[in-house]
Amino acid sequence: MNINPKIIGAGIFIVGIVSLLGSLVIMYALILMGSVTGYLSSVDPAFLTQYGADEITMRQTINMLNIALIIGWIWVICTFFAAVSAIYFGFRKIKPKKK
Repeated sequence: MNINPKIIGAGIFIVGIVSLLGSLVIMYALILMGSVTGYLSSVDPAFLTQYGADEITMRQTINMLNIALIIGWIWVICTFFAAVSAIYFGFRKIKPKKK
């Protein structure tokens, strides 16, 4: 079974585009999540006790969200570079260099 390299290159290129779009959407979500944790960390402790939450629990939750944000950013950056390399190598398979 002989598979055309251009078909494989087109598949890799399409997977790279989809992965790039997905990583950009997740980047936007992480930016929003980071701004929310910024707003939560600047809340007055007296305001929290008014609604039945204590300050220590809120600070622990914010710290856990910050750790999740760091892990998320590492994942997004790795996915972004993998998508860019898939697009590059897929394009190279579609349009080989002329000799």
